[in-house]
Amino acid sequence: MVSVTHPAESARPGLSLVAFLAGAWLAAIGARALSPALPGSAIGIADLIRSTQFVAACVSQLVAAGGIALCVRLLGAVLPLPGLGVGLRLVSAPATLAVVALVVSSATRPLEPELTFVLAAALPLVLLCPVALLGSATKTRLAALILIATGFAGAFELSWFELSRRGIGIGAAWPEWPIDVLDFAAATLSIVQCAKGRRRAGIALGVFLLLAVVPAWLARHGASPGASGSEVLLYRSLEALRAPALTKAGLIGHALALAPFAASLVLFRLSWFGDELCVALGLCLLARAVPGAPIATLFGAAASLLTIRVFYVSFRQGSGAIATKAAASLSPAASAST
Repeated sequence: MVSVTHPAESARPGLSLVAFLAGAWLAAIGARALSPALPGSAIGIADLIRSTQFVAACVSQLVAAGGIALCVRLLGAVLPLPGLGVGLRLVSAPATLAVVALVVSSATRPLEPELTFVLAAALPLVLLCPVALLGSATKTRLAALILIATGFAGAFELSWFELSRRGIGIGAAWPEWPIDVLDFAAATLSIVQCAKGRRRAGIALGVFLLLAVVPAWLARHGASPGASGSEVLLYRSLEALRAPALTKAGLIGHALALAPFAASLVLFRLSWFGDELCVALGLCLLARAVPGAPIATLFGAAASLLTIRVFYVSFRQGSGAIATKAAASLSPAASAST
C-alpha cells in the first residue's frame, strides 16, 4: 500500500520576508529623509539627532546583513530550478554575487567612485534580468512591466549622475518627466498587481495616494518664515528625498518623491495576505527610493531573485491544482491509499 500525496507549495512570505521589507522601509526612510533633515532643523535637539542617526545606522547594517543572507539563500534556491535559461543563470548569478561582495566591502569603508558606478549600474541589470521570464506567464506579466519601468528609470538616473560627474552640464536641460512617470507608474502598477482580485483594491490605491499627497500638502509652507517646527522638519525631509533634484520643488515634486515609500508601505500591508510578490515589488520600489546607495542594489537583486521564485511557485501551483482536481474526480477519497 503506497500513500499518494500531492504536497501543496505555499507562496506565503512568512515572518522573515515581511520583517525584512519592514526593516528595508525603515532603513530607506531613515537614510534618505530623517538623517539629512534633522541637523539644522532646530536647536536643542542634539541628542535626538545623534539617537536618530545611530538608530538609522544600526537598522541599515542589520538590513544589509539580512539582505546579503536573503540574496545568497534565494540564489541557491533559484539556480537549480528547471527550465531557467542559461543566459539568465549566467547574468543573474555573477551579478548577484558581485553585488553581495561590493555591499560587504562598503560596510567597512567607502567604495571608490569606479566601484560605486559599477554597483549603481548593476541595479538596472538585475531588475531587467527576469523580465522575459516573468512576461511569459499571465500572473507575473504585470510584474515584468514594473521591473521594466524601475530598471529604465534607474538607467536614466544613472546616466544623469554620470554625465554630471563628468562635468557635462545638463542639469537644467535634463527632462525629469520620464523618470517621474516611470517611478510613479511602477508604484501604481505594484499596488494594482498585489491588490488585484481583492475587494479592497480601490482602497489600497486610495491609501497610496493619500500617503503620497497628504505629507506633501502639510509641508507646503515649510520654507516660509512663519512655519512651525514640524512643517520645517517635514519640508526638509521631503527636500532630502528629492535630492538629486531632478524634479521641481512643490506639492507635485514632493508627492512624486514620496510615491515609492508610500507604495512600498501599502505593499507591506498587502504582503500579510501571503503573497511573496508583494515583498518583491516592495523591495523593487525601495531600490529606486535610495538611488546610488549600495543597499539599493541589494534590494534590487533580492527583488529580482524573489520574482523568479514566485514565477516558478505559481507555475507549479497551477499545475498541481489541475492534477489534484483530476485526481479528486477519479477517486472519492482525496487521501486514499492504493
